Amino acid sequence: MAQTETVARPYARAVFGRAVNQAEQKQWLEFLKISAELLNNSDVIKRLGLPSFVHDWKNWLNQLLSEKRKQALSQEESNFLNLLEEHNRLIVLPQIAELYERLLYEQDNVCLVQVQSAQTLTPAEVESLTQTLKRKIGRNVLLKTSVNPELIAGVLIEYDGQVIDQTLKGRIATFARLLD
Repeated sequence: MAQTETVARPYARAVFGRAVNQAEQKQWLEFLKISAELLNNSDVIKRLGLPSFVHDWKNWLNQLLSEKRKQALSQEESNFLNLLEEHNRLIVLPQIAELYERLLYEQDNVCLVQVQSAQTLTPAEVESLTQTLKRKIGRNVLLKTSVNPELIAGVLIEYDGQVIDQTLKGRIATFARLLD
């Protein structure tokens, strides 16, 4: 993950620098998210090396963009995809989308926080966690929650390179290390 993030970072920053107003930023974010969504499939990833497949993938993307955002692939977006394809970087498109979104949030002084929990959090728990993290971090917080039953109980919180492991699985692992 760290290596793909290193490769993706300059592309995300270049797109971020290119989008000069909120409308352009929103358009690029939609484009990147939809592109990443279409690319996040193991069968698609396996076929990316085939020249004819990339052409077909771009056509599918164009159709999907037309449906979802009511606007087809722009010339700039097409050029961006061509650049990624030319340098064999299409594979990092999901990371580019993620990093671009983070840059937008940083610009607005919002901290994106990934929260994994063993069970679905209630709206009250989400609100309480949001307020607690807002006080701790000192910025507005946007929570992205997901359920991971392997955690057994508790939450795993990740933001700005920080990890707060309040899971039963994490506590058991810590206790096991202490016993060694």
